[in-house]
Amino acid sequence: IAPDVGEVGGGSLPSVPLPTYVVELSPLALRVEDLEEGLRTLYENGYQGLLSQELTLASYYQDPFACDQRSLEAYSEYIY
Repeated sequence: IAPDVGEVGGGSLPSVPLPTYVVELSPLALRVEDLEEGLRTLYENGYQGLLSQELTLASYYQDPFACDQRSLEAYSEYIY
């Protein structure tokens, strides 16, 4: 988990910085078990924030539905 800054955009607030935190993952070293452990830790500690995915893979743009479906399946146990 690392501090980061997102941006609120559009309307009367173009590019206004919004402090946040991110969970940094390395796809080359990440195993399903690692993802499960991280999500379980968040759940066991009462985390109630949002999780999102960063879209950097070319495959996402080629078939976004399939990529989103795989992501939702991986998170399905933790989605209420």
